[in-house]
This record gives sequence, structure tokens and C-alpha cells, in this order.
Amino acid sequence: MKSKEISSRYKALSADEMAKWKSKVDAAKEVYKKEMAEYEKTHPKEDKKPKAKAKKAAEGKKKKKKPEPESESSESEEESADDSDDSDDSDSDSDSD
Repeated sequence: MKSKEISSRYKALSADEMAKWKSKVDAAKEVYKKEMAEYEKTHPKEDKKPKAKAKKAAEGKKKKKKPEPESESSESEEESADDSDDSDDSDSDSDSD
């Protein structure tokens, strides 16, 4: 059934039918309350504070840090590559000695 159809049927109920369904709802609520009370005796409610911490942790996970832009000093990278080349050259010089 679609919600519109259910809504129109509900609005079309007579007062007697409405009272019948209301009494069923009230009975179901009482059963629920009793079952919930029994459950809460064996499973006490947890504090809301840990949930708040968990929520903050979850929010922290959602936010990702943007990577920092790489520096434009490609010369320093080339120099470090040159440095490693120099050490290779020095090894080759020592091999020739």
C-alpha cells in the first residue's frame, strides 16, 4: 500500500473503528513498556557522554586533511639527485685508483 492510500483510509475511519484501533495501540504500548522495563533491568542505559566522544571521533574521521602543496623548489630535488650522482662519481674515481 502506498502512504497516500493508507492516509485516506485512516481519515475515512468512523469514530467506532478509530476507538477500536486506538485501544489496540494502547495495549501494544503497555506491552512494549513492560518489555522495555525488563530489558533495562538487565541492560542499564549507558551515559550519553561516550556517544558524544564517538560522534566527535566519527566527525574527525570524516574530515580529511588536505595535502600540503609541494614546494616549487625543484632545484633542491635536483641538487639532492646531483649529490647522489657525486657520490657515485667518487666511487668510480676510487675504483680507477
